[in-house]
Order: sequence, then structure tokens, then C-alpha cells
Amino acid sequence: MFISQCSLWGLQTGVQSILSVPVLQFFSALKDPVRAQQKRLGAILKAVQESEQATRIPHFSSIRTVKEFQERVPLCRYETLEADIEAIKVGKARVFTSAPVLRFEKTGGSSGTAKYIPQTALLLKEFQQGLIPWLWDLYTQRPKIKCGPSYWSLSPLGQKKGTTFGGIPVGTVDDSHYFPSFFQKALAQILAVPGLLAEFPEIESCRYVTLRYLLEKPHLRFMSVWNPSFLTLLWEALERHADRLLEDLKQGTCRPPFPDLHTQQFGQSILSRLSFRKQPCRAQQLRLRLSQKLHPKEVWPHLQLISCWTAANASYFLDPIRKLFPDVEIQGKGLLSTEGVVTLPLFEAPAPVLAITSHFYEFIESSSQTLCSLEALELGKNYEVVLSTSGGFLRYRTGDQVRLEGFFEKTPCFQFLGRVDQVCDLVGEKLHSQDVESLLQCAFKKRFGSLPKFFMLAPELGPPAHYHLFMEVDITPERLRILQQDIEISLQERYHYGYARKLGQLGPLQCTLLKNGAFQYEHACLQLGQRAGDIKPIAVHRVPNWSSRFIEKTLS
Repeated sequence: MFISQCSLWGLQTGVQSILSVPVLQFFSALKDPVRAQQKRLGAILKAVQESEQATRIPHFSSIRTVKEFQERVPLCRYETLEADIEAIKVGKARVFTSAPVLRFEKTGGSSGTAKYIPQTALLLKEFQQGLIPWLWDLYTQRPKIKCGPSYWSLSPLGQKKGTTFGGIPVGTVDDSHYFPSFFQKALAQILAVPGLLAEFPEIESCRYVTLRYLLEKPHLRFMSVWNPSFLTLLWEALERHADRLLEDLKQGTCRPPFPDLHTQQFGQSILSRLSFRKQPCRAQQLRLRLSQKLHPKEVWPHLQLISCWTAANASYFLDPIRKLFPDVEIQGKGLLSTEGVVTLPLFEAPAPVLAITSHFYEFIESSSQTLCSLEALELGKNYEVVLSTSGGFLRYRTGDQVRLEGFFEKTPCFQFLGRVDQVCDLVGEKLHSQDVESLLQCAFKKRFGSLPKFFMLAPELGPPAHYHLFMEVDITPERLRILQQDIEISLQERYHYGYARKLGQLGPLQCTLLKNGAFQYEHACLQLGQRAGDIKPIAVHRVPNWSSRFIEKTLS
């Protein structure tokens, strides 16, 4: 029941039986989530038992209940753990758990501050406990996907690998790392694009090679990307390089547009390990279409499903995907971060379902800041997720805000709302991202009737310090001036911002119109050290001085 001809399940009977274990465990746990969570907590406590962390917690070995766990283990954030993480990086063992750290995953959050998340074998298994049930549901509920290859975007694009001073690897080769080793080999047989492309040092050449492979796959059935704008940018790259790509498809070659000699030499070493098919008939067919206007449906007529972020800020970037692929179903991803998996999408659930067999979860009600148990969650309320994992992060405040939308069996289903800790505060103005995001939406809809193709508000250090709104939209200078005035007035209605303006600590809002906003934003984020898979659309960015990062601007 998983992927027939190029089948993950059909490779061998043993694969199906092994994968059925986490699937059965998950769907059984949905009926009794409290019991499942108690079991997960016991496994996590066992993983931490012989560690330095356990010795710091009073009477850790005698913890048996959720109440005892909450009474003895304090809530924490990444900053709380940073000293221990630095110790692990230089080679200290048995800090968070008794298990060895296999590697660090480096995240590049929207704050611009890198986090190093230690991974152990048990933590990877917890990821698998959430990912495998999603894949099972995906291929059983949408069986047509089984009839052709799939494209999975490679989140480490442009990310340099390395090691810590203690010799621990930093970064993975590609996302298949999160699956069991036997499953990785099976997965490789249905991938339209080899995982080796994740090693490319530069994103434009990597996109070119990705497209070169995808053009060979007229029977492509499924695409999995993270940020929906990633797919839009991939299509724009196809339009830029169409002639060259089709000539390569005709000749069986691959000639990426490397930006410099060093990148070319590195890229060619990767290309030497890859093979490309010669398809002159398909190249000719697509070239005839190109003479008018090439459309994705003509390139991949059998595409059935796109998996991508659809919640929070990502929702603003779905319209371009729907216009490119009007007949293709879009499934939103669950909430998954480098620290852990929170929810996974199931087609029959009202919203992504809590990954009940992966980690131990607690929730802080947003308005009252009250800690809530699983049984006390209320429909329609917002919560911050608190995570405990076998990787040794105990009662970790993720900063992710979710809303309870319903239940699947007896397990809660959540919609991701955004980050609870996104506050811009240069001089005490305390602008909360969700509030400002709502403010911007109202202003755009009032003046345009819709949202711009790209928009982002960010601080500038000045002098004087001020906020800068970047947009990709067709607007006259007069309408831009009116919009700028609307937003500035609304910002000043926020007490702390208005007070900072009165004191002269902040200058007035400035606006800049952009060309290729999403493309420029992605490029700048890569320069800040983010992985392509970590780059999320964001309405309010806390990193300052984006005016120097956006180059292509329109005259206003």
C-alpha cells in the first residue's frame, strides 16, 4: 500500500512490515492520547537518566508522573540550554542524555540568530514516528501518487557543512536523513531529483540542475517543498533558463550558470557523479510550447499533489502556486522544526494532528499564560507549544503558537498561527509581529483590495532609527504616499511606537517598492546563514537594515 511500481512497499515484504509498526502505534495512540503521552514521557526520562542534566534535577530518578515532572523540571528556552550546547560542541559527552550526539542541525531562524540542535539516534526515531504515519496516509489516501516519481525539495540548499571543535558534524546531506536507513534506499528509487544536489554551494545553479532532472519526468506525480514561494522561484528559474535547459535535455548534458570559477569547479565535481538522460523528442515538444507561453501543466501533466506550508505567513504566498497549478491539490504541512515534530497532516483530520507518539507535549494558554494538560485544552483557544524530547530538551518552550481546531479520534488537531516571541524593540516601541501583520493586511486591503505579491516590514538602525516597508506591487507614487501615511498613523496608535515617535527616538516609516521581492528575500536570507528549507515568508522581520540587502528597486 505505499508506492507500487517504483514502490517503497513493493521492494521487499520486510520493509512494509517494519514500517507498519510506527503506523499502527500512531493510529492506536490517537484513541488514547493521554496514555500514549505518559508512555512517551517515560521513554524520554529513561533517555535522560544517566546524563549530567539528570544530576541537576532534584530526585530526577524518582519521577513517575506528569505532575512530578512538571514540579521538578523547569520550563526553558534555547538561551537556557546554550551553555550546555557549547560544551557538547567542544566534545563533552552525556550532557543532555546518555546517548552520543550524532550531529548538530543548525537552524537559521527569522531572528537571524543561529541555533545548534544536537541530534541523537533516539531523537531521529521520534521524528520517524511522526513522518512515517504521514507518508502512509499520503500514499494510501492519494494512491495515484504511486504511479510516478516524486520531487522532494532539499532543505540544505546553499548550506555549508562543517564540524564543531569537538569533531561533531554540523548539518545533514538531505531530508531523507530523517527516515530509517533501509527506508532511505527505498526512497531514493522514487525521487525525481537525487539528494546529492543538496551539496551544491550556490542556489541558482542548484535550481538549474533540479529543473534539468524534473524536465526528464513528464510523469511527475508529487512535489514536496517547504516555503510555497520556493516553487514559484523554481518556475521563474525555468523561465529564465528555458532555452538552455531544453538544449541540455535534447543533448543529454547539464550546463548550470555558475556565478564564478570557484563555484564552477566545485559544482562540476558534483556533476561528474550525476547522470542525465537525452530526450530530444520531449525537448522539441516543450520548445514548441515555449514559443507561446509554457505552462506547468504542459511540463508535468500528471502532477497530483503539492505539499507545502500553508499556515501563518506562508498563506500569503499560496495564490501564485494556485495560479501556476490550478488543478493540483495542495496539502499543508504540519508543524515541524529542527527541535522536534509537533503536528502532521492527515487528509481526514480537521487540522494537522498532534504527533502523539513522537515527543511529550505541554501547552501554555496564550492569554492567561496558564500551563494546560492535554485533557484541559479548549476548542478555539491559542497555545504555545512546550516540547520534551529524547534528544534531551526538557520542557522546551518552542515559541510556536497554535490554535486548537478540533480532534481526530481523541487527539487534538492544531493550526499553526506563528511565533509568540516575534517582537521588534529597537528603542522600546515593542511592535508585536502578529499585531503589525494584521495592521498591514488591513491597510493593503483598504487601498488595493488584495495583498502585494511580496511585503515585509523591518527595522532600520538609521540615524534616525525607523521602520521600512518593502513591497512588490504596481502602485503610483501618490497611492504609495497615501498607503505610507495610513500605516504610519496606525503604527502610532500603538502606544509604545507612538511614544517613541514623539520623543524623536524613531523616525517616520519609509516605503520601498521592489522587483523580484521573494527572490531577493531568499538570496538575502541565504547570505544571513539560513538554509533554504528554513526560509519562511515573514511579514515583520526583526533583523535590521534590509534596505542594504534589497538591490533591485523600482522608481517611485
